[in-house]
Amino acid sequence: MKHLKHRYEVKVYEQILFVEDSISGEKLFGFKVSKHDSVKLRNLLYFGIPASVSSSEERIAQQIAEKYNSCFLEVFAPEEQKTIHIIRSYTNLFRPAFISRKHFQSYMSEVEKFLEHPKKAVLTLELEKTSEILERELVSNPFFTIDKAGDGRDLNRTNKSLIITSPSIYKKHKENFRNCRDLLFMRTSEEHLYIGPLIYSSRFQVPQFDNAEVNPAPLLLPQEEHLLYFFIERILYFYFFQLNDKLNQDCGMPVRHKLVLNRLSLNGYSERVTSYPRSHESYITIMK
Repeated sequence: MKHLKHRYEVKVYEQILFVEDSISGEKLFGFKVSKHDSVKLRNLLYFGIPASVSSSEERIAQQIAEKYNSCFLEVFAPEEQKTIHIIRSYTNLFRPAFISRKHFQSYMSEVEKFLEHPKKAVLTLELEKTSEILERELVSNPFFTIDKAGDGRDLNRTNKSLIITSPSIYKKHKENFRNCRDLLFMRTSEEHLYIGPLIYSSRFQVPQFDNAEVNPAPLLLPQEEHLLYFFIERILYFYFFQLNDKLNQDCGMPVRHKLVLNRLSLNGYSERVTSYPRSHESYITIMK
C-alpha cells in the first residue's frame, strides 16, 4: 500500500482538496472533489491506497500516487502498516499543538529516522498485579520492547529508560529506582483509575505520595485494561518522540498531570502534579 508521507497534510476548502507541506507551507497540488467523497479520499491518502480499485475515490488516489510518487511511502508488511497508521493518527492529532514549524520539522525528522531504521525503546513493567490484557496491548506497541522487572529487585541491573509502576511499588523499592531515567505512574482504587504523572526523573524529583496512593490495588475488569491502554498508548507515543519537550517550547506547560477516571461513571478529570527540578541548572534548562 502507498501512504502519503507524514509531513504532508490533506486539506479541503470549498470542494477543493489540496495537499500541503506542513513544514514549508507549500501547496503541492489540488483538485475539485465535488463529485467525490473527500473524507474517504483523504483517508485513502493517509492510511493506504489498495492495489485493486473498487471506487472512484480509490482510482483518483491511485492516480495521485502515480503522479506524485515522491510524496508517498510504499509499505507491504502488516506491522509496518500498523505503525504508519498510528503515526499518521497521532500526527494529525498533535499537529495543531505545534506553533513553530521548526519543532514540527524536528518531530518529522525523528519519525522519518524511525521509519528508515526502526529502533524500539525498552519499557519496563513493574506492577503489583498481572494485567494480561494491558501487557498484551503493550507488547503489540510498535515503539517499545517490553521487559518485566519483577518485584522491584532487578531495576538497578541496567539503566532503564521508562518504567510503568505504581506509587506503592516505588515507595517500597525506592532505592532500586535510582538508576531509572523516567517513570510513568499508574494505580487503581475501588473507585478510580489513575494514569500519571509521567516524571522525567533525571530532571525532576518524584513527588511525594500520600498513604491512600500506596494501598493495594483491586482487580481490574478487562474493559478497564483496554481503557487504560487507550490513554497509556498516547502517553507512550508522546514520550517516544519527545513531544513533551517540543510542545513545551511552544506551549510553555511545565506542570505534569495525572488523569483520574471514575470506574462507575467514567467521569474524568486532569489533576495537577507539581514537579520540582532536581537542580537549579535543570530549572534554567527547562525554562529556556
